[in-house]
Amino acid sequence: MKTLSDRAAELGLTEDELAFYDAVAANPSALHMGEDVLQQIARHLYRLVSEDVTVDWRIKEQARDRIRAKVQFLLNYYGYPPDKAPDAIDRVLKQTEVKAEEWA
Repeated sequence: MKTLSDRAAELGLTEDELAFYDAVAANPSALHMGEDVLQQIARHLYRLVSEDVTVDWRIKEQARDRIRAKVQFLLNYYGYPPDKAPDAIDRVLKQTEVKAEEWA
């Protein structure tokens, strides 16, 4: 069984980026976009949320909505399957909650 470090290294991602990769790659129709595109999305998502997450972001709905809008824009930019984007956004926000605890 591969460790997270091994999977991340295999994909050329950090472990934090891998969490976001898994969030967007969970959709089978997104896999048709290709591994390279999903890796780019994961890197972009990591940068986006790590820059925007504040200590109280989970409490303030406005901050959460801002991150949600940015994630939606990013997925649209990369042509993520629109029928699955709401699920992917929810998974990304859940990953953000987990990572925010680690980053705090």
